Amino acid sequence: MKLLWKIVSITGLLLGIISSIIGISAYVKVDRLEDARRARDWKITVNISEPNNRYQIPGDAVMIVGKGDLRTTAAQVESSPAVNLVLEQNSVELVPFVRQVSKKQLWAVQAKPAVRQDGGFDCLIVLGDMGYEYQIIVLAVPSGSIKVDQLMDLPFFYEASNSVMVKRVDDSGRPNNTFQPTPR
Repeated sequence: MKLLWKIVSITGLLLGIISSIIGISAYVKVDRLEDARRARDWKITVNISEPNNRYQIPGDAVMIVGKGDLRTTAAQVESSPAVNLVLEQNSVELVPFVRQVSKKQLWAVQAKPAVRQDGGFDCLIVLGDMGYEYQIIVLAVPSGSIKVDQLMDLPFFYEASNSVMVKRVDDSGRPNNTFQPTPR
């Protein structure tokens, strides 16, 4: 009889632990669903214009140049508000990511670019080992929502830029190891 009560007690404890884990994971999923719902209401575009796809990078970093636009209300669709202020007012930030293509490695979070009034942005993307292709993408996400340095999968329910592929090549003998954007 004591053995039966021990089994019932252990089973009850395990069920309690399992239900706690399910409750916590459900809370996290509801939070992500709320982010996704909010993102669906945005009228946003993000585009990387430089470097060109398949550009060969002689060095360990590349400067990306792009433009973002965010409209959250009908009035903003009709006007041309300062994009950097609209992003800030709506707690949205642009976050660049890079990963080595051949190994399908984790996406590395890069430094966030400063966004100008016209929506233009640029930032330096740090690449890994020489001889490999890298994929670069910029996401518009709720401010502070990316709290880690690397991600297995990107949250594509947010607006994503075009994907740019670059290849890091040997930079020996070259005075400048970083791609320079075209002057505007």
